[in-house]
Amino acid sequence: MNHIVIEKKINGKTVRCIFIFKKYSERDFKSDFEEFVQLQTGKKKIGDFVEFHKYNLTKFTEIPYSYFIEYGTKLFSETMFNLLEQRPDFILSDELNIQIFFRSIKDLDYYFATVDKSINAENACFIAAGTWFLFNIVAPYFYFKKFEFSIVIRYFLHELTHYVDMVQKNLSWDINRNYETKIRNIVGRKSAYGINYLYNSLFNLREEGLADFIARCESPEMDISGDAIKAYNSNLRKLAFMRYKRDASKFYFDKISHGNLTPTGEYSTGRNMCLIVAMSISKEIKSPFTIRVNKEKFFGYNFNDFDHYLSKGVTIYVSGIHKDIIARTIALMRPTNHYYFLKVYEKACDVMGISDKNRAMTQRRFFRLVQEAKEISKSQNKRLIEKGGFVYVQSDLPLS
Repeated sequence: MNHIVIEKKINGKTVRCIFIFKKYSERDFKSDFEEFVQLQTGKKKIGDFVEFHKYNLTKFTEIPYSYFIEYGTKLFSETMFNLLEQRPDFILSDELNIQIFFRSIKDLDYYFATVDKSINAENACFIAAGTWFLFNIVAPYFYFKKFEFSIVIRYFLHELTHYVDMVQKNLSWDINRNYETKIRNIVGRKSAYGINYLYNSLFNLREEGLADFIARCESPEMDISGDAIKAYNSNLRKLAFMRYKRDASKFYFDKISHGNLTPTGEYSTGRNMCLIVAMSISKEIKSPFTIRVNKEKFFGYNFNDFDHYLSKGVTIYVSGIHKDIIARTIALMRPTNHYYFLKVYEKACDVMGISDKNRAMTQRRFFRLVQEAKEISKSQNKRLIEKGGFVYVQSDLPLS
């Protein structure tokens, strides 16, 4: 058995979930199951991976491979069909093949990887970790007859947003790699490598932030933390001063990118930038929503203390934004590139009365970080060249 196809008609269009097992044998599954048990019993740490719940069991009966295949494919496809019936805008062609290529991926390195070279309007292609299916679909159903429906929906809304962005060519920095070339020319191999990841984080505020906003916009509440905004910016500043790839890479992925899915990471920060935009639209047209601070609730578009609470580091909870405002926000943000994303966000902050120091990111602040990183790069390159007895000539290659 190499693959399984489950098909359904949705709004007159054909949607298929295709599950590919040619690189995921019973042996691979058993290895993943052993890791699952180690994570559940505390022999390995789950860390900040919030989708991976621990179960209060003293013994984990082994799950058969056949059971994993039967219920992993059945429950996932049912969830996808239900999602797409509610959100047919994700179906970009008369046929949509959601292709899941199973692999054994150790240490929770990632859950899904989008295979961008294979993606087109008819095919949304992902490499999937068997462990993710174990934690969120198969194990809860096997042990408790429970299905983590909301987690699966939320997670895959995120992934399908990347699929739509790629097909519609919204991610201009991913489609043509001019930035990578410019950055590489300035940075070289040995100095100020953090500048590469500064741009990566700017791109991800839009790419991952919008995907996370779409995935979580139907949650009962979304939260914004002033302290989390400060922590994100503090980590970016540390990144700007990192000279070497190994240091910058580890710090970026652990503290800022997908290794940090807490409120201090770029995923949550980008999501909250979208949330600010949604609130600003609500405020301008006087569409009701609710803000909660501790146990106090406020009428959203009359609330003028946002900046005050962000300065104090208080977590602010937002709920009740009308679904039409959410749709309008998504439509506004989806075609934006990274700079325009910042412009829209800064305009929203003006409407909400959020001062510069409490904004997640601004154009001016980003370019200041880049200039600082460039100066570090120039200083290091100058030292290395002059150490060899040569003459340093400053490069003025633009990054914008």
